[in-house]
Amino acid sequence: MEPAQIRQLLKEKQFEAGAVAIAILILFVAGRIVVDRLDIAAGIDQEIDLLAKKKIPLEAIKKVVQERKDFLKTVVQGVPEKRFIAFLTDLAERRGITISEFEPVTSQTLEHYVVTNISFSCSVSSLLRRFYSFMI
Repeated sequence: MEPAQIRQLLKEKQFEAGAVAIAILILFVAGRIVVDRLDIAAGIDQEIDLLAKKKIPLEAIKKVVQERKDFLKTVVQGVPEKRFIAFLTDLAERRGITISEFEPVTSQTLEHYVVTNISFSCSVSSLLRRFYSFMI
């Protein structure tokens, strides 16, 4: 067909030509929507796969964290500082040592334990000092 004949045919059948153009446009738009939705679905599938891969390590991490908590519950806790100071004072008294002053207690919390520093000044009677020097 020549271009002139095609124009003549389109003029005669405008309604049918418009319907065909609209149908082609609808098919194109619908195809584009389907392709976009398939891309979104593929992205969701990839995210599901990624989360499924991460789920196993996450469960393993939760298990290790729980095991650590359980272990730390079984570890012997240190002596409270007030109790230790009372023990130290009692021990000094029984040995004839005079504790003149305690400095403020300092503590440093590390990952698995607490380091507590207790500083004090003490003196020993001269009789005990001679006895201790004799023992050395």
